[in-house]
Amino acid sequence: MEMLKYRPNAAALTSTSRALLAALLLGITSQAVIATEPQKTAPVAWPQETVQVQLTRDIVTIMQEKHFRKQKLDDALSSELLDNYLEMLDPNRQIFLQSDIDEFAAYRDVLDDELGSGQLKAPRVIYQRFYERYTERLQWILQQIGPLVKSEQFSGTDQVEIDRKHSPWPADRQAADALWLRYLKNAILTLKLADKPTDNIATTLTRRYQNQLERLQKQTSMDNFELFINAYTELYDPHTNYMSPKSAENFDISMKLSLEGIGAVLEKDDEMTRVVRLVPGGPAAKQGEMKPGDHIIAIAQGQNSEEWEDVIGWRLDEVVELIRGKADSWVRLQVKRGDAAIKNIAIRREKVKLEEQAARKDVVEIQGARPGQPRRIGIITIPNFYLDFDALRRGDPDTKSTTRDVAMILDQLEKEDVDGVVIDLRDNGGGSLLEATQLTDLFIDQGPVVQILTSDNRVDRRNRAMNSNNYNKPMLVLVNHLSASASEIFAGAIQDYQRGLIVGDQTFGKGTVQTLVPLYQGKLKITEAKFYRVSGDSTQHRGVVPDINFPALLPYDEVGESALEHALPWDRIQPAPHYRFADIASAVPALKNRHEGRMKGNVEYSVLLQQRDWADQQRKRKTLPLNMAEREKLKQEEDAMVLKISNTLRSHRGLQPFKTMQELEDDVQKRREDKNPKDDFLLMESARILADYIEARPTEAALANNL
Repeated sequence: MEMLKYRPNAAALTSTSRALLAALLLGITSQAVIATEPQKTAPVAWPQETVQVQLTRDIVTIMQEKHFRKQKLDDALSSELLDNYLEMLDPNRQIFLQSDIDEFAAYRDVLDDELGSGQLKAPRVIYQRFYERYTERLQWILQQIGPLVKSEQFSGTDQVEIDRKHSPWPADRQAADALWLRYLKNAILTLKLADKPTDNIATTLTRRYQNQLERLQKQTSMDNFELFINAYTELYDPHTNYMSPKSAENFDISMKLSLEGIGAVLEKDDEMTRVVRLVPGGPAAKQGEMKPGDHIIAIAQGQNSEEWEDVIGWRLDEVVELIRGKADSWVRLQVKRGDAAIKNIAIRREKVKLEEQAARKDVVEIQGARPGQPRRIGIITIPNFYLDFDALRRGDPDTKSTTRDVAMILDQLEKEDVDGVVIDLRDNGGGSLLEATQLTDLFIDQGPVVQILTSDNRVDRRNRAMNSNNYNKPMLVLVNHLSASASEIFAGAIQDYQRGLIVGDQTFGKGTVQTLVPLYQGKLKITEAKFYRVSGDSTQHRGVVPDINFPALLPYDEVGESALEHALPWDRIQPAPHYRFADIASAVPALKNRHEGRMKGNVEYSVLLQQRDWADQQRKRKTLPLNMAEREKLKQEEDAMVLKISNTLRSHRGLQPFKTMQELEDDVQKRREDKNPKDDFLLMESARILADYIEARPTEAALANNL
């Protein structure tokens, strides 16, 4: 990190003059310094760079001209920006003091002016204070680790807050000391519960906080610039962000299918790294133990290595660098899921291949109304909307794609004489828009599939079905809250054309289009358009609402577009001319009644609701006890509840109950590898709903009725 070379002669300065010099270096007034605690002379943490002045002006110009959300750069936005910047710097409200926050209020209506001029003086002042407070705090906590590890008995009634995003900043240093000690106690207790030896605990935590201090000191001027600029771009929408040259390089790598790693999308979540989603067919998804929402807290290289690198407080790119590696090598991850104990997961790195994301088929038989005449239902699972762009550019007639694979599967299912198909799009996070359009073309006749509204208010309807449908038997699309983007376009079109039933959970709700704008240094990923269904409804926020709902298994306030601050709103535009294959809406009430009748007294459905309700209760916990006996009791209660819920289902199936969590986890992994559709309750219920619809339809001609 670059530092100013000038160092004053400290012996020649009085305490007042030292404070005034610090104030000049920070760009604040002497009155502000005298009114608060004396400031020590410190290195300039974010030195001004000329290139950042022009970059700021360029980014602001592009945002004002091209972003979909037209938002004035004024005092109101400046006030929001101050709050957002402070939240990004100190999300857990444990570094700044309340006196700092009060002082920064003077910048509430100046940040917009500084963005316009490119002269980011106030953000540098704020960052300097952050740097000094954080440095001081880390140095202080390092001195507390050894004595506390040896002396703390964890027998009191103290509690630690799980989430402090809305808590007050510490009133003074004493309040900050108490807050940090509680978090340190929690870190020690967590490691004790993981059976770490006392000496290892002190070593681990010393390394953790020392790493945080070293990373803070290694922050470059461009790192700090990127953070502040993204506090600004995030006010327009959560998918717009500036990428420094280093971040842009990492982004480019992540977009390549040849990336060797574990196949997980990660994001920064306060001091930890959170798993956003798993790439279908990737190593982590196939291994099966990692889940979206997990926090990665340590990493080790090798299948059995115990040489853990604690990564709490690391930058996201540094964590990603440790996880990446050559194909066939192993990486071990320590993850924490909610309030549960730490779990070690070993994953073998490999390339994420298109073949492993490919659509696959199954056929199940559902007992119909007439005994001995079951309905044969085809199931097509589509993990991702994939397309081999390199093969497409070469003109390869056998280019691998979602549409090509599904078309072949449909031909096979026709030969197997199925009565209808279920398209399973659960956990499908999207992919190629071209594939979403062409896949829809297999099921509808010519017509628009999606409308795109650009920032200059033009509507593009060029994404169209061009041919007659390939498959005209009944169909159902199964979705959940992780079905996003291209999945929502396909499901929305099928619903608008009344071509098939939509069943499951409300989808993710990402209805925005991003583009990359190259800059002098780095890139700007900017939202410049929105997706709209042919009905005119946006997929933003609301996603696709199923005709028949299954229980929501993920919290909407934590997962999905609605969980993201500053997300663009839902709205409508004019519908595009389109026809309807059938009046599916009129059949839905009867289908719902049949579905709800099956669910009454259904043990599998009851277990599903128990799992959801228990997970909701765990998420609502606000504090954790810093008492060893109470924490051990919590863990035992959690394990007992999980076993109880699982064994209820096993008893119903006539199987022996699990005695340990390890037995349960081994069984879950085996079922995941087997991929037997009969083990998937929601998938089988979807097939039953489709069978009900098939039997309720008066004639095959109803499907082809163009209204």
